[in-house]
Amino acid sequence: MPHGPSKRAGDDTTPASAQGLRYGGRRRVPRYPFLAAVEVTELSSGARLRARMSDLGMQGCYVQTLNPFPVGALVLLRLVNRKESLETTGRVCHSQPTLGMGLAFTDLKFDQLVMLEDWLVALGSKRGPGSYI
Repeated sequence: MPHGPSKRAGDDTTPASAQGLRYGGRRRVPRYPFLAAVEVTELSSGARLRARMSDLGMQGCYVQTLNPFPVGALVLLRLVNRKESLETTGRVCHSQPTLGMGLAFTDLKFDQLVMLEDWLVALGSKRGPGSYI
């Protein structure tokens, strides 16, 4: 029998990032609402789509699209935020037809990490400390 109360996902005192409320509990870092244009190209087929990204974190993003690529697909993505763009590779880790796909970044370079961190710091300062999606 466990000693004392145990913390479960969904408890009010657990940050959403620790709860893993989306994508089967795999999320480890906060995501922020982030509307931006994105172009995603599946590397194996060359299929390309232009869509809208709805949230962003240091390890990935969510792309809204009617025809997402399948889980496991390797992609090249180009994110555009105002006049800056970030191009990197990723892997589809979640796919829902007619809704979109979750992408995990696979090869961010140092300068890309710095740019991404700058975008997220700006988002965090607008939302306040302790804000998680």
